[in-house]
Amino acid sequence: MIRRVFITGANSGLGFELAKQYIKRGDDVALFDIRFSQQSKHALRTLSDDSQYIEFFAVDMADTQTLAVQVNNAVVAIGEPEVAIYCPSTKNIESLAKHSDTNNHCSLQANIIRTLNFSAVIRQYLTMNSHLALITSHAPMTPFEYVQDQRIADDVILNFAKTQRQELKPDGIKVSVIYAPETPYLSECDQHNCAHTNTKIINKVSRYLTQDCRVTRLMRGLDKQKFMVILGFQSRLSYSLSRYLPAWMMTPVMKRIIKHSNKNNMLRSPNEHTR
Repeated sequence: MIRRVFITGANSGLGFELAKQYIKRGDDVALFDIRFSQQSKHALRTLSDDSQYIEFFAVDMADTQTLAVQVNNAVVAIGEPEVAIYCPSTKNIESLAKHSDTNNHCSLQANIIRTLNFSAVIRQYLTMNSHLALITSHAPMTPFEYVQDQRIADDVILNFAKTQRQELKPDGIKVSVIYAPETPYLSECDQHNCAHTNTKIINKVSRYLTQDCRVTRLMRGLDKQKFMVILGFQSRLSYSLSRYLPAWMMTPVMKRIIKHSNKNNMLRSPNEHTR
């Protein structure tokens, strides 16, 4: 059955991978991001057939007025969404691992604003049996100095999702909040230049869940319309620990996780850890 799917952050990263999967399924998709490269457009269009609608809309989720116009344009183009997924733009996420304390705090606030804006605009188009998914947390990519800020940001989105779920439940609309801390990868150059050793440690842990595995598990959670989805055992573990352990304890704990992971990985095929 063909569905109408709206996905943000679809030019690259996890949003792009989700778009690929929905297009392969035969669904009609409306894709949003700050901008789209010709390579991304071509790669996604080649996956579709002549009967599918693949539409691209350039917009910053922080620009509420333009967002409302573009979402309305998407509804006119392919119809009201049955699945609406907020995925942060890769460009915005990458700043969390590299920027100063002030910029990092602003980036987290900006992501909250974008999440709330998308939810407010898309909500009026959601109908019975539709599904709103908010992909929010990238905590294990964040230096430990910023864990508290990230924790607060996560709590804001989680509480917002709970409120939305209760408000939309009478209308038969499901809401999910999805933690996808494995994305994006830091490049080797970024890792070398990054001043935060702990960022490199956590990035190493997150690499053990491959891109295909992330997307497969995420799609499974979306299909089941789970309220909360955290991808990968190591991500669930590191996220949970970051909420309960003080920052000074996290480094040795994460190093033990990595040591255990390295030991297990010696028994696996090298191809399992490539993107």
